[in-house]
Amino acid sequence: MPTPLLPTCSNNGPNSAALRNRLRLAALLTAAAMLLALCATQRSQSAEERARLDRMLRTGVLDEQAWHQHLSMTDLRPEPEGWPDINREVGVSTEELERLLGSTERDSRGGAAAYDTSQYQYQCEDEDSRCARWAMGGECDHNPRFMRQHCALACGCESP
Repeated sequence: MPTPLLPTCSNNGPNSAALRNRLRLAALLTAAAMLLALCATQRSQSAEERARLDRMLRTGVLDEQAWHQHLSMTDLRPEPEGWPDINREVGVSTEELERLLGSTERDSRGGAAAYDTSQYQYQCEDEDSRCARWAMGGECDHNPRFMRQHCALACGCESP
């Protein structure tokens, strides 16, 4: 008999494939967040900032305000040496993350190009109370697909 995935769920039921896919996606998203935090820790200038980001990474708690502040103060630099090694340690390839999180094209500077959001129709409203704070932190430009879907009002949509 197969080993249960969770104490209350068996992996041979009618929804087992969907459950396995959800668990796999959750693990990959967690790995992606930890990978971003780890890279930010390596790029940080001050020992105090590195220690704070390292503490957030170890505890799994990313202080949203501190994270946005760090991102706004960090200039874009090439990925640190050993980037592929970090992916191997986490057990997820960059290609796998991009496939699962939505593929991104690279622009001529090597950064992620903006998503083409013209195909999506969004309501001009904010679904989350934190939308205004995210928009002030630059997320409308950094994360246009998510922000236009969930925080359209904060990103300046026009009401009909």
